[in-house]
Amino acid sequence: MEGGNTIKEKLLKLRQDKLKSLVRNFIFLSIVLTVIGVAFISMQMKNVFLFCVGALIPTFSSIILDRKPGRFSTKILSSFNLTGICPYLIAIFSSGSPDASAIDIIYNPTSWVVIYGFSAVGWGIIYVIPQITLVFLEIKSRYMVKKIDSFQQELINEWGEEVAK
Repeated sequence: MEGGNTIKEKLLKLRQDKLKSLVRNFIFLSIVLTVIGVAFISMQMKNVFLFCVGALIPTFSSIILDRKPGRFSTKILSSFNLTGICPYLIAIFSSGSPDASAIDIIYNPTSWVVIYGFSAVGWGIIYVIPQITLVFLEIKSRYMVKKIDSFQQELINEWGEEVAK
């Protein structure tokens, strides 16, 4: 009986190792294909690549700085940063000449104000929402304490002082 269990355990471990190896290979392949794609785009459309790198600086900084489990700050900031970039990317790729459109957007200060403005809103949400949540939780806890105190007073009035001890 024990021999069967060890064989099953070995088979299970072998399957887990193969799965881990497959996942590692998939991640490596994804990274390689991404690098090749970025290199191809950067060779074909240099100005579009420069625009994307410059516009994604807040996201890159958040990826480097955010080390908390879940990386929620990175997710929030990336979402806002990409939201600010999307209209410009749509304009770039819907035009006849993406490189010329990218140059126009790069030299337009309003586009950078909009892109970094969206990122600033993301940072604001990251820092302000926890404070607002804290205020609401404090108000709720004070309300609960008052409610419990009034309930305790009702019990004392009904049952006497011995209940409070």
